[in-house]
Amino acid sequence: HCVQLFYNLSDPGMEDMLYEVEPVRRFVGLRLSAALPDETTILHFRHMLEKHRLGERLLAEINTHLAGRGLRLRQGTRPSLRRRRPPRTAPGSGTQRCGR
Repeated sequence: HCVQLFYNLSDPGMEDMLYEVEPVRRFVGLRLSAALPDETTILHFRHMLEKHRLGERLLAEINTHLAGRGLRLRQGTRPSLRRRRPPRTAPGSGTQRCGR
């Protein structure tokens, strides 16, 4: 589900990605030697996540894991990794920021 969101893939697009991109299969823990989910299975899985509101919980769990690395995922139609901005320096602290 996360890979599908990261790459903004349709259910058939996600099925194709699983068949064609070996690193994606490794990331999701699947192998070509086993049965891969078809687009209908992916659709049913996505609907199950939505029905039980598990997407929000999944996002929260991912953000908890990423927080220790200074990263987070934004919620929206296409999540993206965002680094936290460093705190601005106080005026007169001796450190200047570039104004450009």
